[in-house]
Amino acid sequence: MNDVFAVVFCIIFALAILAAWAYFNTYYGVYDSLSNASPGSVYNFIYAQPLTGTFDRYLAKVTRVYKLSPSQLKLLNNRSKYRHHDDMFERSPTLIQCQMADGTFRQFYAERTSHCRRSMVGRLLFTCFF
Repeated sequence: MNDVFAVVFCIIFALAILAAWAYFNTYYGVYDSLSNASPGSVYNFIYAQPLTGTFDRYLAKVTRVYKLSPSQLKLLNNRSKYRHHDDMFERSPTLIQCQMADGTFRQFYAERTSHCRRSMVGRLLFTCFF
């Protein structure tokens, strides 16, 4: 009878260690920069929204990476109405399109992120649950 309890305890302990490892790698993962992101990888990061001054944390899967040249940035600044009269606003050259957990897509400037972590089990998480 004691052997059964010992085996059950070992199995529960192993599952708890596996769950803790998956949680840690999903939300803390490997420190990385969103500027180096590749499509398909999952990142957990804080994004600074300069217009409102808020900082929000996101867990998102990278779908596309846009590297903008200086001429493309200038053209985008001239055509866009977003913060057109704000002299302090500056676009960064790396634009990342991400799929959020709810299935929507958002774009982020990579240089505005902080505390960026690449999730080692993120693809599995997005494949199974989202």
